[in-house]
Amino acid sequence: MNAQQTASAAMQLVSFRSGDELFGAPIEAVHEIIRGSSIVRVPQAPDFIEGIINLRGKIITVIDLRKKFGMPQAQAGASNRIIVADIAGTKVGLVVDAVSIVLRVSMDNFEKTPAIISGIDSKFISGVVKDRGGMLIVLNLDKLLTPQELELLKKVE
Repeated sequence: MNAQQTASAAMQLVSFRSGDELFGAPIEAVHEIIRGSSIVRVPQAPDFIEGIINLRGKIITVIDLRKKFGMPQAQAGASNRIIVADIAGTKVGLVVDAVSIVLRVSMDNFEKTPAIISGIDSKFISGVVKDRGGMLIVLNLDKLLTPQELELLKKVE
């Protein structure tokens, strides 16, 4: 790869907000974004699992990212969305406060996970993007759930 190809390398991210934080997920992992659907609660499911939805005949487990990340809970609002994404080969719904836009981000603005947070349970963070005066946390969706949590999802469905 020559210098010009490296400089023009970019990634596309679906940007969304959970709490006060701005996150991004690789567009390749996102299947669709839907409005809050009627979520059916599953008894004795882990706290971060909101429940399940029927999406065109397919049962999808829905995860609340605020709960998964240990953020304070908020009332559901009109801007809440469910991002249907592929996590380690399984379609999962992610409840987020709002979806922003699809960003095309230059790799020059991407930094691997800073050492200061790499010791925290941040295996699911690929890095951060410095953009438009702010920072966006880029998620590695395949590492968002532990193998045990992925097994639980399969049992919930």
